[in-house]
Amino acid sequence: MNFIKKENTIRCSIENIIEKQIPKNAVILFGILNWGLGHASRSLPLIKLLQQKGHNVHVVSDGLPIEWLKKEIPDVVFHKMNPSFFVYPTSYMWLNVMMMFPRFVKFVLDNKKYAELLAHSTGANVLISDNRFGFRCSDIALNIYITHQISIHHKHSFLQKILSKAHQYFIKKYDFCWVPDSRDNPLAGKLSSSSGIKNIFYLGNLSRLSAENTSLKKYDILILLSGPEPQRSYFEENILRTINHFNDKNICLVRGTTKPLLFDSDAIKTIIHLADTPTLQKVIEESELIICRSGYSTIMDLDQFDKKVIFVPTPGQTEQEYLAFYHSSKNVNYFIIKQNEIFKNLPYLINKLL
Repeated sequence: MNFIKKENTIRCSIENIIEKQIPKNAVILFGILNWGLGHASRSLPLIKLLQQKGHNVHVVSDGLPIEWLKKEIPDVVFHKMNPSFFVYPTSYMWLNVMMMFPRFVKFVLDNKKYAELLAHSTGANVLISDNRFGFRCSDIALNIYITHQISIHHKHSFLQKILSKAHQYFIKKYDFCWVPDSRDNPLAGKLSSSSGIKNIFYLGNLSRLSAENTSLKKYDILILLSGPEPQRSYFEENILRTINHFNDKNICLVRGTTKPLLFDSDAIKTIIHLADTPTLQKVIEESELIICRSGYSTIMDLDQFDKKVIFVPTPGQTEQEYLAFYHSSKNVNYFIIKQNEIFKNLPYLINKLL
């Protein structure tokens, strides 16, 4: 199946689901988790499609997603909530979970309270939550949850089971769960398996990008930074200190933030702080090698292109570790290094691939 046919098939599938499940001329509250730009970027094509179908969409989020989405879809009404609680201060997931749990509970309760108030004040009859836990309102007609991670991956089976059951508990509180993946050929691997939950519908790849292959090669290396702080900044500093040795290469850096750059590198020829969709598509097409996190939205984007990729999973995010290994085992152009091995192994891998 060529790309155009694949894209049209996915779009038809999403359109059918929207037409069957969402009432006409709906007022929709679309809540998006602030975890870098991943949830916002995959929600973007869905929001645009809902608008095309005549629905009135209100976006609810905080921080960087709102800042970025206002440039992509300025005609949407935005509602700003309190900042999300997600921080990955350590490389141990169980410790992060324990440290964040009290804030998580407050986050869920705050989201539910705000969703109910906003639903009544806007007259919304549909609520969609992209992983924004607790963002639902039992008083309105329809609540939809979006996630690619129905099952949580962890090396310790007891913790994996507890986290998966907890997430599935949230999923079952919604009328439908939309999964941005394919049931038959899943990009998320076992993470998106339905696990016996009955209200799940698969949307296919929700990337906002599409390979056009119209650009000539311009960059040897493209560095895509993303994800929550402080790990995004740690990644940036490690990469820039290491990449400084490659002055002979043409390197582009997409930072994924508007924060000031704290560490400079003479090797970086082009710096883009917050890339819009056309810019991101262009620099990906123009690059030979991409260095990035293995977040699911990034993987959906890269699936549109035929590129060499070095994944550096975020420490403490077992989902990213799983996805990096899952895709590198299937694609000979995908490679993995750990963040604490960047200085040691990245130069060797770059020289090998370029």
